[in-house]
Amino acid sequence: MSVTDEINRVRVELGDTAATYLRNKLTGGKSNENGSRYESNFAVFKLSQCIKELQLNQNRDIELFSQAPSFVDDFVVKDNDLSRKQSFQLKNSPNISWKGGRNPIALDFQYCHRMDKEEGMEDSETILTVSDHDLHARLSSTIPDEIAHHTSCEHFEDYISSNKALIDNHAIKDALSQICCINEIDKLCHMHSIIKGIWEDHKNEGCSVKDFVQKVIEVKPEYLRSFAPPFVLESRAAVILNNIVGFSYRILDKVLNYAYSSDSGNTINGTLHLDNDSKLEEFAQKVIQNNPSSFEELWSLGVLGDL
Repeated sequence: MSVTDEINRVRVELGDTAATYLRNKLTGGKSNENGSRYESNFAVFKLSQCIKELQLNQNRDIELFSQAPSFVDDFVVKDNDLSRKQSFQLKNSPNISWKGGRNPIALDFQYCHRMDKEEGMEDSETILTVSDHDLHARLSSTIPDEIAHHTSCEHFEDYISSNKALIDNHAIKDALSQICCINEIDKLCHMHSIIKGIWEDHKNEGCSVKDFVQKVIEVKPEYLRSFAPPFVLESRAAVILNNIVGFSYRILDKVLNYAYSSDSGNTINGTLHLDNDSKLEEFAQKVIQNNPSSFEELWSLGVLGDL
């Protein structure tokens, strides 16, 4: 929908004052560099969550928007199947209030919710997302009564380096780990770059999550989980591996990711690609037959592939 069309729609539903307010808001300045980075990082986070939802239910019709002509336009998730719309306002500043400034957040949220209802979005949420921890605590406890039934405040910490954020176990790590079949920092960082790059190219157009997933697959199909039924390791082999001190693993799609932490604090990470179920069975049988009790014994079997 064009800016003019949305302003005219607001004029019909909310009146001239609201239409003029929206027109002035949409002609305001764009985000600064920090704000733009924050929005992009948050988009990667929400996109990862939406991709997981879609992969678990291929029939979901989820659309994503950013900077669309609306009272709340930083990031929008629209689930047409559930008549649900989540509109996010992102603030990477410690000096924010609900009712201050030229464009009060409370007023934007109130108008946005009313327009969502007119559109038929029965489940309409307006969500303020902030990077400052103390600000989040303060705003969460002071949501104005007139918007409290559809409004919440969330904390999403800002970061400059995706690699450092992943190492520091930022929330983005868990979100990416849920959709990436190789749970290693360099692979997750690469997935972050892919998602962010595709989003930057298409965010102003709006896109469905289905189309977005296809674009990710075109760039790096081997990283994205299919969410097909996973290969299951034979229980006797699983018991042996679970008893090896410092060793952990998980199987996603056709990939077994493992990690070993020694007493000295050194960590080894590796990936074993499983072309088919029989390869996992061969791995399991060799573990069962040799019954390794340490990582060194397991490694000597030659079953863990290349580091």
